[in-house]
Amino acid sequence: ARSLRPAGMIGSTVATDDLDRLSDPSALLDMAQEAIGDDPGYAGQLARRAHQVGIARHDRRVVARAAYLSAQAAALSGQLRDALELIGEAESAYADIGAVPERIRVGLGRSHVLNELGRHAEALTAARAVVDQARVLDRALIGESAVATLLGAGHQNCGLCLELLGRY
Repeated sequence: ARSLRPAGMIGSTVATDDLDRLSDPSALLDMAQEAIGDDPGYAGQLARRAHQVGIARHDRRVVARAAYLSAQAAALSGQLRDALELIGEAESAYADIGAVPERIRVGLGRSHVLNELGRHAEALTAARAVVDQARVLDRALIGESAVATLLGAGHQNCGLCLELLGRY
């Protein structure tokens, strides 16, 4: 397995100088995506750096992806309120660029974080919104598999929310 860290980096701390040298936001986000499960702190640092670059370059696609990866890292680190705020930023940025499937997918993250916060009724509303929005996606444009994945995950989240609400 290859290391996700640039040569000479140990642990999950990224020196500012190292981040300054990593200026390709797509590469940063790819690295963050790979690291998110094993090292959310490191993934969050990479995503935040990509977010800074995206803002500086006025690149809403980078801002959206970086905000969502930062939200995932925050949620995995137990910073649920921060995660919810970042999810809102990601949804807004994806909406700005017309990335509908991505914006819908972020709703799955919103549902998950709301459940973790014990806000199960709100989580159910978010999960239902994912299902409702995915149902009307253009399957020919988006792809049947992508729509099925969103619908399946949305229904699964609805089921979990209903169970947590005692309505199963």
